[in-house]
Amino acid sequence: MTGEPAAQAQAAGRDDDAESLRRELAGARRREAELRELLVDAHEQLAARDDELVKGVAWPGRMAQEQLDELRRTRAWRAVTLYWRARDRLVALLRLGGRR
Repeated sequence: MTGEPAAQAQAAGRDDDAESLRRELAGARRREAELRELLVDAHEQLAARDDELVKGVAWPGRMAQEQLDELRRTRAWRAVTLYWRARDRLVALLRLGGRR
């Protein structure tokens, strides 16, 4: 009969170990859920920051294009463009005439 109390003590020890492991597993699962939530939040923050950066980079480019388009609509731009085209044509004609 001396083996029975030892067996019962051993079984109780295993039950305690199993319960301890269950508590640790439950704690690890809670921590994993918390970490996953933090990871999702961090991902959303990075995505929002990336969007802000893209908008910040694109905005000056659009502004510069709009300013260039406004400049191209002016009379001065058209006059200067006409001058340079006429000059380039004249230079090309003079070069062709000198080679003959």
